[in-house]
Amino acid sequence: MAQKNSGPTKVMDLHGIRAALNTTNNQVKSAVIDGIQSGDIQLVKGVSEELKAIDEDLYADFQTIKPKKYMKIKAAHQSHAQMLSEQHGSSIFGSFPPSERFESIALCMKEGLELVSTPKALKEYKRIISKCSLNGLVVKDISEL
Repeated sequence: MAQKNSGPTKVMDLHGIRAALNTTNNQVKSAVIDGIQSGDIQLVKGVSEELKAIDEDLYADFQTIKPKKYMKIKAAHQSHAQMLSEQHGSSIFGSFPPSERFESIALCMKEGLELVSTPKALKEYKRIISKCSLNGLVVKDISEL
């Protein structure tokens, strides 16, 4: 008999959930929804409110996914995110990843989770991981689920 998963293995940000719900690839959409419903994928706290603010139709689709669980960014995550931000430094051209990127990375590092998002956000996540030498942190595109 298969043993039930004891906790999440992945966390998904707003970009990931938007892309998953907007995709025409039913296999990807199904994998994301199944992962959320099984508890294998949890969402970064605040995704629901942010999604509602930017896309009411997508938010209505999102509300049909039950149950959903959220990972809250705690003070320890924020502190670690600040340290990563300082370690990362700013670029010459001033394009600096948003603080949410550092918080999501800190959350995944502290909780031992994989991060799931979209290619554009993953590019920034990978740049932070490389610049801060965060070996072992796994970031995935939604199509890799």
